[in-house]
Amino acid sequence: MSDAVSTGAAPRPLRPPARAGSTPLRRRLDVLPPAMVRFTLYLFVISIPFEALPISEVLAGRFSLARAAGLLLFFAALLHPRTALRKPHAAVWWFGLWIALVAARIPFQDPLIAPMSWEYVRQIVQMIALLWIASNVLRSTPVWRRTLVLLACACAGLALVQAAGGVAIRTGLGERVTTMGENPNTIGTLLAIALVVAIGLARTLVRGWLRIVLLAVCVPMAVELVRTGSRAAMLALVAGLLVMTVRSRGFGGKMKAALVAIPLLAGFLLVVSSSETARNRIQQTFEEGRFARREQIVPLVFEMIREKPIIGWGPEQHVRELGTRMNAERMDEHNLFLWVLNEGGLLAFLPFMIAALLAVREADRARHVGRGTVMLGLVATLFLANMANSYHNRKFSWLILALAISTPRIRRVAAPSGAAARPLAAGTPGPAAAR
Repeated sequence: MSDAVSTGAAPRPLRPPARAGSTPLRRRLDVLPPAMVRFTLYLFVISIPFEALPISEVLAGRFSLARAAGLLLFFAALLHPRTALRKPHAAVWWFGLWIALVAARIPFQDPLIAPMSWEYVRQIVQMIALLWIASNVLRSTPVWRRTLVLLACACAGLALVQAAGGVAIRTGLGERVTTMGENPNTIGTLLAIALVVAIGLARTLVRGWLRIVLLAVCVPMAVELVRTGSRAAMLALVAGLLVMTVRSRGFGGKMKAALVAIPLLAGFLLVVSSSETARNRIQQTFEEGRFARREQIVPLVFEMIREKPIIGWGPEQHVRELGTRMNAERMDEHNLFLWVLNEGGLLAFLPFMIAALLAVREADRARHVGRGTVMLGLVATLFLANMANSYHNRKFSWLILALAISTPRIRRVAAPSGAAARPLAAGTPGPAAAR
C-alpha cells in the first residue's frame, strides 16, 4: 500500500491546478489566434462600412479598401492554417452545397449569360471562404468581442461621414440621405446592425468608459439611420432589440435588457417622428400599401417560382427574366429568400435554409458561453433586413454569420456517481461524452 493511502494524505496532482475561477471552457475561449490573423481580421472589419469607397479613381468599382483588407486576411490565413483553416462548421458545408447546385445550372445557360453567372458564383465562393476563415478566428472570445466593438465604431464613423458630407438623393417624397454613392437601404442596414451591436455589448459585455462610448455613438447612428429613410432597416433594428430582450436569461436579465433598450428605442421613435422623409415613407406603407414597387415584384416572383419550382431559373437568368416582366433590363427580387428560391429552386433553397437555421441555432447557444444575446439580435436584424433586400453578396452579411457560428462547442459529459452532469468544452478530457 502506498504512503499516500496509509497516511491518509491526498495524492500529488499530475499537473498544477488552474488559476482561481477558471474553467476548461473559459481557458479554451481565452486563447488568442496569431497576431497577424487577428489584426488582418480587425482591419477587414473596420473597412466593411466603407466598402463602396474605391482606393483610386482608376480602380473604382473593381478594387476597394474592403477587398484589399479581405485579400490580406486570406493571405494571413494561408500562413496560419492550423488556426484559420481548421475544420469548417457544418453551416459552411451547407452554404457550399447551395452555391454548387446553383453553379451546376451554368453549363446549360445561354453563352452570353454564362460569364456573368460564373462571376457571381466566384463572388459567393469568396464570401463562403471568408465565412470559414473568420468563424475559426472568432472562436476566441476576446477576438469576438473586439470585432464587435470595432464594427460598431466603424459604423459610427460611417454615420459621421454621412452627417458631414452625405449626398442627398431624391426618391419620391422628401429626401433620402446616403454617402459614397451607396444605396440608402444598405447604409441604413449597416447602421441598424451597429446599433444592435452597441446596445448588446453595452448591456452586459463591456464596462466602464467603453460602455459610455458605445452608448454615445448610438445617437449619431440613429439619426443617420432615420435620414436614410430605410423602412426595412428601421424595422430590423426594432426586431433585433426585441429579440435581445426576450431571449435574455431570467427575469432580471430581461429587465436589464428592457431598461437599456426601451429608452433608446423611444428616443429612436422620437427621431423618426421628427423626420419628414421617414414619416412620409411610413405613411406610404400603411395608407397606400406602397413598398417601393415590391408590391409589384413579389407576385411576379411567385409566378416565376411556380413555373420552375425544383431547379429555378439559374443565376443571372432569374433577374433578367424578372426584369423583362417588370419592363426593365434586370430586376432584383428584393428579398434574399425569394432570390435563392427563384434562382436555384427547392433543390438549392433547402441547403441554404439549413445553413441559415444552423446560424440561428449557434447564435442562440452563444447565451450559454458568456456571449449574451447580442448574436441572436444581430442574426434577427440581418435576416429581417434581407426580407426587403438581397445582401448575400455583401461582406457584412457573411461577417455576421461568421460571428454567429463561431460560438464555441459545448459537450455534456456523464457525471460521476449520481452527480449532475455539467457542460465542458469540446475536447476536454472526461468520461464518455454524449451530445
